Amino acid sequence: MRFGLFTALAAAQIAAVVIEPPTPPVPTIGPEDGAPPRRLRLTRETRALARKVGILFDGQQRSDVLAYDADDGWIEIQNHEGRLFGPVEPYWRHPPTVEPPRVPELQASTEARAEAKRARKAAKRLGRAA
Repeated sequence: MRFGLFTALAAAQIAAVVIEPPTPPVPTIGPEDGAPPRRLRLTRETRALARKVGILFDGQQRSDVLAYDADDGWIEIQNHEGRLFGPVEPYWRHPPTVEPPRVPELQASTEARAEAKRARKAAKRLGRAA
């Protein structure tokens, strides 16, 4: 009897593993405009990216999300079996900073001031006043 129960439990576990399709750990990156990924699952490979992405679920910020899919509208959270369904909005926690474009005139004047400063220092080292 014991052997039969063990075999039945093992068969049920194998069936559960075989039936559930694996989910890809690679994130789907959003459009080329720098949007956060529309779908992400927390794995060893995606941990750094997941720290940069925040999730709004039903209008509330969630910090316990393990996986999400904004297109299908679901999240998986810690200490909960299954998925929660609703509107999902991923966002960057810290938007990437854009460096302002360099103005050629400003760059030229900055380089001229730096050159004048180097010349003054060289003259001072030689003992001459500039």
